[in-house]
Amino acid sequence: MPFPDMLTHVWAFFLELNQARSGSGFGANPISYTEILAWSQLTERNLSAFEVSAIKAVDRLFMGNQAKAAQKTSSS
Repeated sequence: MPFPDMLTHVWAFFLELNQARSGSGFGANPISYTEILAWSQLTERNLSAFEVSAIKAVDRLFMGNQAKAAQKTSSS
């Protein structure tokens, strides 16, 4: 399924936030609303509620894939 052109900017936003993602000794932490707010203020980007929801949805997928990869690694 091709990526919708109208969401390309949301993907770019996610990638920027992902680069600054915090983590613990057990892996990456989800991107928080506080981190999204700080990033949007620092970059002077006014996000809509839809864009924030889309970033959080992509992050849930990312975190799910990270968990699956970690589980696969620990099973080997």
